[in-house]
Amino acid sequence: MTVPAGQTYKYSALPSETSIRLLEILSGPEEPIQCTLKVVDLGDSPLYDCLSYTWGDPLYHELSAPQNIRRTSGERNRPISCDGLTVYGTENLREALLQLGRSGAVAATTRQRERLIWIDALCIDQGNLDERSSQVALMNRIYSAAQTVMVWLGVADEHTGGAMDVMGRLASIPPANLAVEIPADLDDPGVYHALGIPYVEPQQWLDFAAFLQRSWFGRVWVIQETFVARNIVVLCGPNVLRWADISASSHALRETLLGELLTSLVVLTVNPSWTSSAYAGNTLTNPFIFENMRQKATSLNLEKLLVQGRYFNATDDRDHVFALLGMRDQSLVQKSPYHIRPEYHVDVQQVYTKVSWATMCEMADLNILSLVEDASFRRLQNLPSWVPDYSIAPQTYPLAGSPRAAAGKERWNASDGLSWGVPVQTDLRLLPVEGIQFDTIVEFAATATEITDQHQIGALLDLLTHFPQPHYPNGDPPTEAFWKTLIKDTFLGGPADEPARRAFPLLITLHIWELKTAINNLRGTPERRSEFNQLSALYAHTKSTLTALSAKYPNSSSSSSDSPVIPDWPTIKRLINTAHDADLDTAADHIAESFRVAYNGRRLFRTARGYLGIAAQSLGVGDALWVLAGAAVPVVLRELSAGRWGLVGEAYVHSVMNGEVVRGGGGKVERIHLE
Repeated sequence: MTVPAGQTYKYSALPSETSIRLLEILSGPEEPIQCTLKVVDLGDSPLYDCLSYTWGDPLYHELSAPQNIRRTSGERNRPISCDGLTVYGTENLREALLQLGRSGAVAATTRQRERLIWIDALCIDQGNLDERSSQVALMNRIYSAAQTVMVWLGVADEHTGGAMDVMGRLASIPPANLAVEIPADLDDPGVYHALGIPYVEPQQWLDFAAFLQRSWFGRVWVIQETFVARNIVVLCGPNVLRWADISASSHALRETLLGELLTSLVVLTVNPSWTSSAYAGNTLTNPFIFENMRQKATSLNLEKLLVQGRYFNATDDRDHVFALLGMRDQSLVQKSPYHIRPEYHVDVQQVYTKVSWATMCEMADLNILSLVEDASFRRLQNLPSWVPDYSIAPQTYPLAGSPRAAAGKERWNASDGLSWGVPVQTDLRLLPVEGIQFDTIVEFAATATEITDQHQIGALLDLLTHFPQPHYPNGDPPTEAFWKTLIKDTFLGGPADEPARRAFPLLITLHIWELKTAINNLRGTPERRSEFNQLSALYAHTKSTLTALSAKYPNSSSSSSDSPVIPDWPTIKRLINTAHDADLDTAADHIAESFRVAYNGRRLFRTARGYLGIAAQSLGVGDALWVLAGAAVPVVLRELSAGRWGLVGEAYVHSVMNGEVVRGGGGKVERIHLE
């Protein structure tokens, strides 16, 4: 990080590894900022506070009136007088210092702000990479020793008043009411009656959303800064807020349907043409993540930290690792030969690869492979295929769950029968693995986006129509494997059974109803005649495919149900006509959610041996299915050269999820390298 032009303040080297600088504000209210920096040693237990803030623009502008928007940059271009010389900070830091200078009492209690305060941008020589790395390694100690962590959310804006009102209401919801089922409409008075709070206007909801999507809530460093804090005080302009209220209101969003409803309201307000499969990144429940991690402080392994850290943002991609290290359970560190510490002279690809090795050693398995996103979602270039891109939010739900199930509660163990040990590293980028190649992909269907946004439900049905064998490899009807595969054999948190089977026809019906609705919406619009014709042809093809499937699998029902799992056309028409049946609506919601969780970012495939599965949407014909020692689920690999393979992604393959390949002698065990 370069020193801003015009900066005259010169940092002197810190005298010891535990030395830090602390800042004292000398200026009074409404005066130009003047301060001094003093060197202290943490071993002397100095009294000070810490400032937690974001360098860049602190506000979320997408819900603001255009005339009220004033954007700020993260450039260090605001001069600050320090010991008579000039040092530069960002606009948001300048606003924070001005606010701190206006008021000594920053808490809702009588405790005064400490005279000295630690602020990263000014107390660390940002142009010295060695000092920056060593000070970042001390961050956990710096924040845990502070009397108070003062959170600066930025200046107040048009949303602040309404947000504070909603926050107070949500924080007052009795815990028992959070478990009550509420209507799926924020305008419905029944929502507020069930929760026991006054009605909230739509604009107030948007105010609250704008507040929770301020930049601070999405910043990866704030996880550690709040994780170790003895006391937290939150400042939003001149307003002092209770951290407990912020956490409780975010918890209410997460524990009820309110979070989903508010997210939809925000997305539709910002982008009225939003489609249902679009990813909506938001920080509405991040305060709950902070508090949840604080409560589980003794059990935070690297894997959990890296997964949670992906929901946050960082100016420097390496901070998706470095910002989390201070929260790691130190009792686990000795399990890994990899000493991970902040090193800003090391490129991000090497940092991510090294921490992936460390995680694998710490967890003693290959679950790290299940955290790798589809290649189409990756942002960083030149990462080994088996290393997750920690700089982006998760785009899919790991098949075995995240966080992983407790020991003994695991649903799947595809490599059961294969022994795994920590591989010997000879090249940081190459991961040696052992396993069995048991099949190859010969056909695949549409992605989640194509099915949901382009109405290609027929593409899934086509693959079933093409299924060549009369029975699935385990002896079941192909329809049984088909519907269970599309939801990874999971419904309402457990194995898919009879309620899921009865609900599955509603999933097909829902997508056909959406296709029919899209066609009806295009009627009478000559300028969109081509799109109307295209969807009409798709509708006719889907109807024809269902008719063919009804003939091919006339008895696709379970022993306890007379209804085929793949509905015929008369059944679909009947279900559409009963669309307002409350029980059917609930079942449709549940099966649609099961499909979304399983299928998002993936696609259906068929193998040469007749297996059905779902895996990363970048898969292709000829890709191989493997069971790898140490991996709970199968994986799709792509051969790059002799003995070298690239990871496409984890896979659910119906009826081979619990050691069937190994026990059935599915092939010889081979040693290969992932790169």
